[in-house]
This record gives sequence, structure tokens and C-alpha cells, in this order.
Amino acid sequence: MGSIHEKAGVMTDGTTIIACKYDGGIMLAADGRSSNSMYVGNACSDKLEPIHQRIYCQRSGTSAHTSTIAKYVRYYVDVQSTELGGLPPVRSAAAVMREMIFNNRHTLSASMICSGWDPYEGYQIYSVNQTGFQTEGDYAVSGSGSIFVAGYMDAYYKPTMSRAAIKEFLEQCIALAVYRDGSSGGCIRLLDITEEKVDREFRPYSSFRI
Repeated sequence: MGSIHEKAGVMTDGTTIIACKYDGGIMLAADGRSSNSMYVGNACSDKLEPIHQRIYCQRSGTSAHTSTIAKYVRYYVDVQSTELGGLPPVRSAAAVMREMIFNNRHTLSASMICSGWDPYEGYQIYSVNQTGFQTEGDYAVSGSGSIFVAGYMDAYYKPTMSRAAIKEFLEQCIALAVYRDGSSGGCIRLLDITEEKVDREFRPYSSFRI
């Protein structure tokens, strides 16, 4: 007979997370479903994790692993911010995330996106996969639902989109992924990062449009 933990299963963020630059900022989007084996453990989880004032990460993989990584990254970035006496570089946060995932790639299940703004390099988006491989670009998509929307994003995404256009685009991307991916669903969380502020928005499942 298996243990209670084996019966319940590990909480995982089988998910769809997307970050896109637009004309004037970066917008992040994520669904809200976290799963325990064959059932939904949390239909409204928050996968948009704050690292610093203008830096956020998005989590996919085992929830406990990605949450712990985010906490460690937040600690190191806070220390660097104190030393600098100002905002920390987004690149530094992504580098710490990359090293943690790479050095523990055989034991952790984590694929994450680190995005934000700093006064040194402006708006940046970094994606770190489960092996610790890091890429930088105008957009990043990860999670189990990413395979269902990658082609759609390649075809229709433009970094010159307006805030209203990118919001509608990301809502459509998450809705399409949720329609096909059994591990994505629940809700849509949006987060807008600009030089001046950070804004959050929430979309319930009932508002999804395909």
C-alpha cells in the first residue's frame, strides 16, 4: 500500500505561462490550474511570482520546486538591491534562477520565465528550461500548454503591439492552450510591467473566448 503522499500525488503547475514585450512594457499571462496526479488541486493558483519591484517570474513544473526557487532568487536579488542602493538588474535575477535550475537539474522539475524592467537594459524577458538552458527574447512561452500556442504566437505576435492589443492577444493564447491542454485551465492572470508601475488583472474561466 502506498503512502498518503503517493496517493495524493505531487502538486504540479502543468500550465501555460507567457511573457511578451509590447510598445511600452511587458505583459505576463498565466492560467490558474495546479494538479495533483489525476485531479485538480487548485483551480486558481497564482503562477506570477514577485521577485522585486519591477521583476517577476512565472512558474511551471512542480509547485514546491518552483516556489522555493523563486524565494531564493528573491533573497539574492534583495541583497544585490541593497548593495546597489537601487533597482537590481533583471539579468542578475535570471542568472541566479538559471544557476539554481542547472545545478539541480536532476532533482528539480522547474521551467521558469523571468521578466522585468531595470534602468540598465530596459525591458527584458529570459526563459530558463528544465535543464537550465537560458534564452532571451521579445517573448517567451512555457508549460504543458505552450506546444498548442507556439505556432499561433510565431504567426501573430509583434513586439510593436499596443497594451490593449497585447492583452487581447495573451487572453486568446491562454484560452487556446486551455482548450487543448488538460493540465491548463481555471482562470487567466495578467500582469503588466512598465517603468512606472505594475498592474494585475484577473479573468475567470467563464470569460474565456475561443
